[in-house]
Amino acid sequence: MPPTPSILTSVSGRARIAGAWLLLLVPGTIAIAGFDDPGIDSVPSFNREIRPILARCLACHGPDAAARKADLRLDQRGEAIGDRRGGAAIVPGDPAASSLLTRVLSRDPESVMPPPGAGTPLDHEEIRILERWIAAGAPYETHWSWVHPEASPPPPSVEGSWAIRDLDRYVSAAHRDAGVSPNPPAELAIACRRVSLDLVGLPPSPERLREVIALAGRIGETAAYEAFVDELLLDPAFGERWARVWLDVARYADTRGYEADRRRTMWPWRDWVIRAFNTDLPYDRFTIEQLAGDLLPEVDEDAVLATAFHRNTMTNDEGGTRDEEFRIAAVTDRVNTTLTAWMGLTAECAACHDHKYDPISTEEYYRLFAFFNTTQDADRNDEQPLLAYLSHPDRIRREGLEAERRVLERNRIRVALAAGSRTRESTDATGIPPGRVPLLADVRPPAVIAGDGLVADDFPWDDTVEPPPGWHRARRIDAGPDTFRQHYIEDFAPSARPVIQSGDRLEVWVRIDPRNPPAAVMIQVRATDGDWEHRAYWGESDFPWGEEGTGSRRRLGGLPSGGEWASLVFDPRDVDLASGVGIIGLACSLQGGSDGGGAHFGPVSIVRADGSPPAWSRDADSWITAEAEVGGRHLSATLRAAVLAGDERDPDATTLLQSHWAATVRPSGIAASRPSRAELERVKVAAAAIEDLAIEVPVLREQAEEDRRRTHVLQKGDWRSPGRPVIPGVPAFLHSIAPGDEIGADRLDLARWIADERNPLTARVHVNRVWERLFGRGLVETQEDFGTQGVPPRHQGLLDHLARRFMDEGWSHKALCREIATSATYRQSSAASPEVRAEDPDNDLLARGPRFRLEAEALRDSALAVSQRLTTELYGPPVFPPQPDGVWQVVYSGDQWSTAVDEDRYRRGLYTFWRRTAPHPAMLTFDAGSRETCSVRRIRTNTPLQALVLLNDETFVEAAGGLALISTPAGDGSRDLVLRDAFRRALSREPEDAELDVLRELHRREETRFRERPDAVARLLEAARIDATDGRDPAGLAAMVVVCNVILNLDEFVTRG
Repeated sequence: MPPTPSILTSVSGRARIAGAWLLLLVPGTIAIAGFDDPGIDSVPSFNREIRPILARCLACHGPDAAARKADLRLDQRGEAIGDRRGGAAIVPGDPAASSLLTRVLSRDPESVMPPPGAGTPLDHEEIRILERWIAAGAPYETHWSWVHPEASPPPPSVEGSWAIRDLDRYVSAAHRDAGVSPNPPAELAIACRRVSLDLVGLPPSPERLREVIALAGRIGETAAYEAFVDELLLDPAFGERWARVWLDVARYADTRGYEADRRRTMWPWRDWVIRAFNTDLPYDRFTIEQLAGDLLPEVDEDAVLATAFHRNTMTNDEGGTRDEEFRIAAVTDRVNTTLTAWMGLTAECAACHDHKYDPISTEEYYRLFAFFNTTQDADRNDEQPLLAYLSHPDRIRREGLEAERRVLERNRIRVALAAGSRTRESTDATGIPPGRVPLLADVRPPAVIAGDGLVADDFPWDDTVEPPPGWHRARRIDAGPDTFRQHYIEDFAPSARPVIQSGDRLEVWVRIDPRNPPAAVMIQVRATDGDWEHRAYWGESDFPWGEEGTGSRRRLGGLPSGGEWASLVFDPRDVDLASGVGIIGLACSLQGGSDGGGAHFGPVSIVRADGSPPAWSRDADSWITAEAEVGGRHLSATLRAAVLAGDERDPDATTLLQSHWAATVRPSGIAASRPSRAELERVKVAAAAIEDLAIEVPVLREQAEEDRRRTHVLQKGDWRSPGRPVIPGVPAFLHSIAPGDEIGADRLDLARWIADERNPLTARVHVNRVWERLFGRGLVETQEDFGTQGVPPRHQGLLDHLARRFMDEGWSHKALCREIATSATYRQSSAASPEVRAEDPDNDLLARGPRFRLEAEALRDSALAVSQRLTTELYGPPVFPPQPDGVWQVVYSGDQWSTAVDEDRYRRGLYTFWRRTAPHPAMLTFDAGSRETCSVRRIRTNTPLQALVLLNDETFVEAAGGLALISTPAGDGSRDLVLRDAFRRALSREPEDAELDVLRELHRREETRFRERPDAVARLLEAARIDATDGRDPAGLAAMVVVCNVILNLDEFVTRG
């Protein structure tokens, strides 16, 4: 602080303040306040003038109770003006009595504020502002961003016709107050290039520009320009451009982060974001689905996929790490990212202590933490929970097959029921060959299918193969090389349990796959006289069960011939099954040979001269009784409930069971519905093929109620030091989340709270983000911080107007973009004289159009677009364009970058594979981050490395080659025409004579050099991926590659202005 005048050094505090006024009369002294001050009658704004001064005090006298000194808060008026032993810090209307000013002016190091070494002392101007404010009554104001935008005044009245949109009226009023005039509109071609780069991230083609200019000649420039903007809003590239912005916010990457930084499948979520922007998904819905799509009552796959937003957190799969520690780190990141992305709040410090500047306590931080603390993910290597996600075309195909399946299933039931009606009175139309007692035939008997992963809750019936004579279905088994697979059932219902009788034979039908026969097939029986110790097999086997040559494992012959059904009949005594023994389990087993093997198994049955079908296959009530005995285990939930209802079963449930039995269990129904089942099998196979295309993506899923974690305040942010428990909740300084019901609040409630129109921050933050992308700087420069330490808005009325309009327009991102892009403010020329730039270097007054360098992805995409090498394919897995060798030499990972050689080489930048520990170096050079954490803005830099990238990076050299090819016609043509064409394609305008002279001379000099060095020609054309010159002069074409490389390096190309 400058030396205090000596007159202030020896007087008391009250006299010291009064003496400061006397200084106004002393020539040569520094005025602290003055009657001749033009602003002496105005009251300083608390938010704009006082709060930034007091901010230096709040680390010790602010919201953080643990760090608060002298129990004094200066951020709340009631605390600041309260009575204290040494007098109130602020006495409204009496600066001399205010101890705050006494301490600020003190020369005593023991009492001066801020204390020596604790911050920058206040200067005289700041002290004067404080004094005026206190004299005016020390009025406090709620921080501007905590107040809803509705509180701002409507658009001001302005004169003249310059304003096109309401937002222009705010800007025009600012011009009037500052005494400046706006720039004229930019030339139409330049305006179209600007808005195209801003809305879709690509420059317009020369052909499209000619169409717009021609249209302007008919309907006027404004109408033609707005029609062009409307086309851009419908361009699929719009979604790609704005998704790129959101990927930084969401810390999207294709890897997990940390040490090995292994791959992770997240790109389907990136594609969801592109679709969301292209379909103009309302921003409130965009918010809710990403934060809690899995909890929506009308949840679908897309809504669940959206929650991958918060699975972009890093996962540490390094050996020896503690999963819980990094799970806590992920949840912490979700809290911080949510507040920064949607509300512009920096809450990270509140994880350890109360926020020192904004009203967010540590307890409130962990109440927010509680919303995210009950998801199922837990820093596991398997990335669970996962969503098996299908693309939109595949889902449409699946839905079509499902509709077809429902029709076929209804037809199957109708045919089966009709067949039952025709055969009800017939005694010989049972649908089972005579003399057979089925054990495992055309339908699952009332028994339990063992827990084999192959069969799950049913057998793999194959209705596409012709069944054995007299039967109606078969089952397929396939085994890998030297492995065993089987179908088996056990625990036959007691009322349905078969018993071996004297003279019985056992029969099994087998159809060996002729193209890939197994080594052996086996039948195993579990009987009431023991366990699974009754086995017969055919072929050459190495089955591990039983003792060879005994009833526990007896070979009864070789494999039957392949390609046709064979009936294998044997005496039960061959496997030690005596008369009177009951059968309680049966297995059909297969052993693969050296190449695996496959076979169909038909029915297994008892051959008995007077045998008859079991009661459960002839009578619905018997089947219901038997199924009840095994708990209806393999029935649907509805059927199982009906079976288990017993005597309490109502008539509707009885009818349901009888209909199911008639259509699905009764042999005659199975026989009649075989054609329908074959069609159903075809549909099932097709649907399974589609399901195999599903991609597993990490998503959010809530824990079951009984597994829910309890949330505690983590003392000093340490996951090992849980403190008092907390329930989900939100900061008290904002609107309520769910009045009277916070105990039951969940992530969906939080998402709706954030997207609530009562929230003063959400709409402002998004509007500001869009403004920053279109003007280079947000109305609030600190996009990440709308709190008290952030930079206040330059035009708050304008920001609030756009926020209100954004909500009124249904949270439409496209409507917001159109509103800004078609405004007179946006359309201004960016030209400015040195005097204007010196007076308003940052364009705070918005009196000229925005001009700034393109971001990394847009630079690359633009170079590829003007060279006609850009691949415009939407969506899909990440790609691997050229990058320098060795970038991926990561410890503990042998993963390699496989450079694309096909069209993937030229996909848009947002599809480039993103590895957190080694992002593409060209992206980093042009200010992209690692995406380990949320980033809401990229700080633009200007370094020599950037020019080297544009000159030497493979992609830019190849883009120069493409531009040279399309600008140079076969047979070469006029050099000036070629140079003009390349310039026009890149910059959307004609070159001036002086510019053309420079390009002409460059081309001449390079052509001369290349004619002397044909080896250099070959190397450059190869580097530019020009495989054939097609009649063009090689040296001239190489020279043109150099010229195009220079054009793509021009400031005008890398800048949108």
